[in-house]
Amino acid sequence: LDSRGEALWVEQHELLLELASTTAGDVEVQVRLGAEVLTGPDVVRALQHGSDRLFVLMRPGRLRLGRLPPGARTALRLLTTGSVIPADLVPDTMALITRLGQRIPLRLDDALRGTQVDADPRPILRLQSLGEHGVLARLVVQPIFNGPRLRPGEHPREVYAGHSDDARMWAERDLEKELELAAAARAWLPPHDDESPLPTAVVIDLLERLGAAEGEERDPTAPELRVEWAGRNRRISRPAKPQDLRLQITPARDWLGLSGGVQIDGLNVEIDDLLTAILTGARYVEVEGGDLVRLSAELRESLSPAAAAARARDGQRGLPSVAAAALLAAEAAGVQLDAGAHQRDWERRISALRASRANTPPLPAGLRAELRSYQRAGLEWLLGLASWAPGCVLADDMGLGKTLQSIGLLLHHAPHGPALVVAPTSVCDNWRAECEKFAPSLRVLPYRDRNRAELLADLDANDVVVTSYDIVQRDVEQLAEIGWTTLVLDEAQAIKNAATGRAKSVMQIPADFTLLLSGTPVENHLGELWSLMQRAVPGLLGPIEQFRERFQRPVEGAGDAERRANLAALIRPFVLRRRKVDVAPELPARIVTTERVPLSGPEQRNYQNVRDALAARVSGLGEGQRFEVLSAITRLRQLSSAAQLIDPSSELPSSKLDRAVELLTELWEEGQSCLVFSQFTSLLRLLEPRLKEARLPFLYLDGGTPAPERAQLVKRFQSGEAAVFLLSLKAGGTGLNLTRASAVIHMDPWWNPAVEDQATDRAHRIGQTQPVTVVRLVAAGTIEEQILELHATKRELVDGVLAGADGGQSLSVRELTALLSSGL
Repeated sequence: LDSRGEALWVEQHELLLELASTTAGDVEVQVRLGAEVLTGPDVVRALQHGSDRLFVLMRPGRLRLGRLPPGARTALRLLTTGSVIPADLVPDTMALITRLGQRIPLRLDDALRGTQVDADPRPILRLQSLGEHGVLARLVVQPIFNGPRLRPGEHPREVYAGHSDDARMWAERDLEKELELAAAARAWLPPHDDESPLPTAVVIDLLERLGAAEGEERDPTAPELRVEWAGRNRRISRPAKPQDLRLQITPARDWLGLSGGVQIDGLNVEIDDLLTAILTGARYVEVEGGDLVRLSAELRESLSPAAAAARARDGQRGLPSVAAAALLAAEAAGVQLDAGAHQRDWERRISALRASRANTPPLPAGLRAELRSYQRAGLEWLLGLASWAPGCVLADDMGLGKTLQSIGLLLHHAPHGPALVVAPTSVCDNWRAECEKFAPSLRVLPYRDRNRAELLADLDANDVVVTSYDIVQRDVEQLAEIGWTTLVLDEAQAIKNAATGRAKSVMQIPADFTLLLSGTPVENHLGELWSLMQRAVPGLLGPIEQFRERFQRPVEGAGDAERRANLAALIRPFVLRRRKVDVAPELPARIVTTERVPLSGPEQRNYQNVRDALAARVSGLGEGQRFEVLSAITRLRQLSSAAQLIDPSSELPSSKLDRAVELLTELWEEGQSCLVFSQFTSLLRLLEPRLKEARLPFLYLDGGTPAPERAQLVKRFQSGEAAVFLLSLKAGGTGLNLTRASAVIHMDPWWNPAVEDQATDRAHRIGQTQPVTVVRLVAAGTIEEQILELHATKRELVDGVLAGADGGQSLSVRELTALLSSGL
């Protein structure tokens, strides 16, 4: 309806310019909207009533609309019906009109059209760089040479090109064929729309497959598709290889300055840009002018360790000296290294490194043990590394003999001075026994009594001082005054938190070489790996904030596989990780099952009520209230096993304890012995009376068990005195050899599966002759099932960073709260 309430018919028509030549050589112009020829005043009014994109012609009872393309308003003001273009202005005006013909349909008479040619229906991939935001990729057609670029299948059907009389051409487009070819091209291209940029790396892939990149052959499956860049045509080099990189090295005291870069196909990439690209996973570098240098897989792989270690100091890009191995890896791949005037200094630094790789060091003569092949390889690795590196991490699976390999290292260094072994209190005696057994020439000195300070005054070669982390923290000043040849940190995850007094104390102990032993070097997040590596190879991973920015946040927060691979490449020379499944295939099988234990009706209702109350209590808490959220989760975890863990007076049953007794009874009747682990000693205490009632002989060990008693309990279990050994996960998960057990039960899942694996390895280790059955008891419909789901994430970091060593990631307060509010 119009403003008077009368019916108004709205029509949409095509806007058309008709041009015809006269006998005098002039050109007359007509403007049509549909079938109607518009007068000059009609055009003026239609432009006034419309907008930048709309042409509006008002007629009684009718409103006629035409689409107005950009740039057409100005032309229409000049080219109205009845306009005459003088003959001397026709060439220039026709150039304008043919450009306008990209958007407004034209109709020229035969004298103006020129020569008819065949229209080209093939699509063109038109690219426009948006810098770091990617590349716009649009499909267009150019039906006639030097003519307009149009959307496939859209009007006008006739197109024109040429400026002068003898160069005018026209063609009639096959719109249906254009649509058919464009559809085939879009099916081959990555899904996208014309206004959303594609990542530059994706576009480079396309160009390689289309043969549009330097040195690439066309993919035979690619459609007929030409490529053009909007603006300047961008060059894409052939893939830069290691041989195209030349690096100048400037050695300083603890630093290796780097300069130089890649020169290829007349394009240059400085080392800063190259290392940044490799660290971020880019397969190309954009150079000045918009050209692109491609990076081959060989170059990216050979420079990955250097890119991970590189940082700026005093305005210069370089590496810490401990990362020199990264440059040798690049050199071995073909990168040209040149130290110039510093060549002698550079050669001196790397001579020991090259020698350690070229020569197999002899094993210490005083080692009284028959080493397995992987243990010999591990000891040779330690001895070679000790000739040039400040330290390393031996992260073998539990039960593969890390202690034995370490004793070989102690023997090798023994003639040069005393060594210090730091271990949890519970395994210090085990170190003394193992040294006496395998290296009797070493004098093992326990450092724990009240008069222990006197021991330090008379140390000599072949002396090995064994002490605990707690005593190191108390006596750090005295211990730091000794020139130790070797420092061994057993269960080195004890210093995973660099902010603790324990870690800070250990960092102060000087040693020619530091060996960290840990089957779980990362239990919760990658910051723990930084703490261990900072003791083993100081400076390799840079300051902690830089490490978090470059690796921890991208890997844990965004799942950045490229950064994870870079980190793995950087630490690889200093970390050795072997798994039992790979190096000890003779070990009997380990069969792991997860048994979901249904809760009884009263248990379910009680769990749900407590969960709802806790979820309401922690809702809205921020990072500052992390402890409150973890406390609530701990209560739910306890409730999943037994209500008595949070309310000792509760008379509710415990389905999990009932099932545990059933399993243990079955195992006992089959003649098997079993280890039972829990993080809650109170849960193990609840199990004790049930075992007595079932007449199952058992032993018990937790963190409060004195060291001498621990050894006695292990001896009793190994002799067959008890069918069941109840162990707290923390106290019983390390330093024990319990190969009599052929079954392991985990009463409650822990966040990190590697901690459970380490406990399981008390039984599944060298010396075990029976298959080991592992059963995880998980309360169905509880938070325990969600914790189990997190295990996959933990193992992904394990494989990516340490190739088998444990990895984990912290959960935010928001994620922890979600565990409480999930509705399980």
